[in-house]
Amino acid sequence: MEAIAPYQKSGIEKLMEFVHDGARDILEIGSDLDCCVLRSLSELFHGTVAGLNPDPHFPKKGNRDAASPFSALRSDGCDLPFKDNSFDAILSVATLEHVNNLEKFMNECYRVLRPGGLFYTKFSPIWACAIGHHVYAVADHKEARFWKPGKNPLPDFSHLIWSPEEMRTFLHSGPCDERLIEPIISWVYESRDINRCFLEEYIRVFKSSPLKQLVLNLITLYQPSEEILAQLEARHGRGHDFSCQGIEAVFVRPGSVIELNRQGESLFRDGKTWEAFNVFAEVIEMDPGFSQAYNNMGVIYWETGETRKAVNCFKKALEINRNDRYAVMNYSRVTAVLGGVDEAKEVLSVYLHKNPDDEETSRLLKHIDEINYREEAVSHGHDG
Repeated sequence: MEAIAPYQKSGIEKLMEFVHDGARDILEIGSDLDCCVLRSLSELFHGTVAGLNPDPHFPKKGNRDAASPFSALRSDGCDLPFKDNSFDAILSVATLEHVNNLEKFMNECYRVLRPGGLFYTKFSPIWACAIGHHVYAVADHKEARFWKPGKNPLPDFSHLIWSPEEMRTFLHSGPCDERLIEPIISWVYESRDINRCFLEEYIRVFKSSPLKQLVLNLITLYQPSEEILAQLEARHGRGHDFSCQGIEAVFVRPGSVIELNRQGESLFRDGKTWEAFNVFAEVIEMDPGFSQAYNNMGVIYWETGETRKAVNCFKKALEINRNDRYAVMNYSRVTAVLGGVDEAKEVLSVYLHKNPDDEETSRLLKHIDEINYREEAVSHGHDG
């Protein structure tokens, strides 16, 4: 069984930063053949975990059986085999550079996400960068791969500058086995496995998508020299970005409880307390499993003197998500003020057992443990 790769682990960690606490049903588009990411996701989420890949070898034999806690489907991201509103989150890593119909792909993600659902993606290399050819060719046990040391025979940006015949002439000069030349030419100029989209095309599609873009990070590693840039512009015109190698982006389906909760927090910061309260109540009506809204309502109750209601809200937030640090801290503070010091210490200790590096929570536990607790302002978390 293959181990999960660092870039895959990073993608899962990033997804976890954005999904809301009640998320259960997760879709991965572009699953690895060994189902490494799916296996990890199934350990983190307890609803439906599904992954798909159109590769005829997906999933590899032995990587999934009837007892597997996830489903692995041989299917295309542009034609998702799921009903509308099926998932709370979608993860897609190292995939979008292979998608030929980006508009349809984004529309399908919108369709299967529930309102408030998140789509996280990170991918590279895109066509317009130095290694955007993404070369992968095999012939008689010989191979060319863009990411393997010593296995990429193509100079940076050559796929954007040379014609097929010019590339063929170069390859015949000796940088690779002769048997790989035609497979390389076919891959670079004809293969449907890469989409040949420039950065500007991705940005255009993202902006026109029915999904709302929350994050867009451009990953820049290779800057063309002035000489190469002149050749690129002579071939493709001005106005293209040739330095961006990859893209990281997060999208949300509108109608999001996340967006609405952030709106409530903004109202609270502006002093519009009860307007904010009504927004948090609406969030809970939309998604009763959204712990952050209960925490925020608890803050309002605490600051307006309704202590018992505050305790109940913080307690409800913890019932939904024991790992919500703001609810943990707020519940512990209020409980300690009301005389429940032992209970407050227990809640903090359980949280710190799972999150030992949380210095602020550690200080709160020490504060409660060592001195007579004095009433403090309850922190208002999840600023967004």
